[in-house]
Amino acid sequence: MEPGANVDIVTLRPKVLKNENAAALRAAREEKELRAQAEDLALGFSEDGERFRALVTGRLEKRIEELVKADPEASAYLKLLEEMGHKFNTAKRAVEKLYQRHMGTQT
Repeated sequence: MEPGANVDIVTLRPKVLKNENAAALRAAREEKELRAQAEDLALGFSEDGERFRALVTGRLEKRIEELVKADPEASAYLKLLEEMGHKFNTAKRAVEKLYQRHMGTQT
């Protein structure tokens, strides 16, 4: 039990009412914040939201490319990935040609 009077000194109302009001205010504030956050979901699925996201994504990709080109270590990693991709594509084409040749001799 709390020491002192069961009445709030400032409002002269029972402390029980003050606690209930505070809880109701907290709940209302939380609901308002949740509703504001939920509105962001609608923006994400709208046409304008898609265009904005595409715009920002494009600019970010461009900026990342600039940063990678300016960084020697990142440029080296990028070159390795490009070479691996080129080798993979070459190997894929070779397998396709071998498959076509093999299928051509059997038919």
